[in-house]
Amino acid sequence: MSDSLSSISNSVIFKETFNSAYNIMSNKYTKGSPFNISINNGIVSFNGTSSKITYKTINPCYTFRFKFKTSINNQKILRLSSTQSISINSSNQIISTGLSSPTYYVNGFQTQTITLNTWNEIVITTTTKVKCSDLQLGFDTTYYNGQLDIFEIYNRALNASEILLLYQNKLYTKQNNQLSLLLDFDSTSGIVKDLSGKNALTASNVSIKKIGKVYSAYFNGSTAKIDCGSDFISTKNVTVTFWIKRAGNGSGVHSRILTNNQFLLSDVGAFTASGGQFTSDNYAGSYVQITTYSKKYFEFILLSRNGLNAAFGRYNDGFAFGPAGTPTAGTTNVFIGNNLAGNEAFKGYIAKLQVYEGIPFNVQNFAAQIYNSQKIMLGI
Repeated sequence: MSDSLSSISNSVIFKETFNSAYNIMSNKYTKGSPFNISINNGIVSFNGTSSKITYKTINPCYTFRFKFKTSINNQKILRLSSTQSISINSSNQIISTGLSSPTYYVNGFQTQTITLNTWNEIVITTTTKVKCSDLQLGFDTTYYNGQLDIFEIYNRALNASEILLLYQNKLYTKQNNQLSLLLDFDSTSGIVKDLSGKNALTASNVSIKKIGKVYSAYFNGSTAKIDCGSDFISTKNVTVTFWIKRAGNGSGVHSRILTNNQFLLSDVGAFTASGGQFTSDNYAGSYVQITTYSKKYFEFILLSRNGLNAAFGRYNDGFAFGPAGTPTAGTTNVFIGNNLAGNEAFKGYIAKLQVYEGIPFNVQNFAAQIYNSQKIMLGI
């Protein structure tokens, strides 16, 4: 079986996206009206006392996929039939009743452990056919207190690589359930702006250029820079993702991509064939370095700093892990493409630079989510 998304989607026999109460009622499997649910931006909330959505018989069923968020463990989430259901136990694990030899996946990986107060994407597979004769979301013998984002049923048991592919190809470009977005730098409308709305960006000598179908910010290697207005990074654990295309060597030994004069994410093309380097404390400590950047293509780069250590690399190459110095508060605002003094300037294109507070559970998996959701924008 091919692991392409199209072949996976052909196996879907039931899908509920919760876009609106009208859409739920328009689903051909919906049975009666939803009870006491609330819907906001495609997320349905269940009150724990009377909320539920009931559906007609669905058959044959082998894979169940849904996203949920709750602050309460040891509760039922949904019923499949009078003898089959899906729940959370008191050990914060996703479990089922009545399914034959089920396999559980959480956020793309085989495990039963979930995290309260955050979104968990669940996939449960079985090789024994299930007839969902009494499908009720939000109720089995008790009512569910929490939220659902999507619910799907497949007519075959998806394999592990297909499940990971589904998880990685979710749109994951803005505020998300894993990390808190601090900066979402964008230039596609012809001006530089922060789509997160948290920072007032001031651009100097930055031009917006189009390469193929892509608009990006061009930094001239001398005077161009963007002042983010504050040091919003400071000593936080952060994850940075961005697309880069070098156009030559900038000024200074370390051409800055993102800096507060302590947190230094640099292009070191001034003295190498063109590499990348990161440190937390202005090179007083060790650094993490990756191999050459390309001058021909946009490349996707991810950096994740966790205390004294960091992971840094290109998506296609994997990541270098190592010490990056002691996290130290910046001595300037955060700047993109240069430093405050204007003497360590990057030369090239930067697109879709995002800074998140926190670190992903799995760096490679998180990188795949961002990469796959943004690559079309970059013509890849």
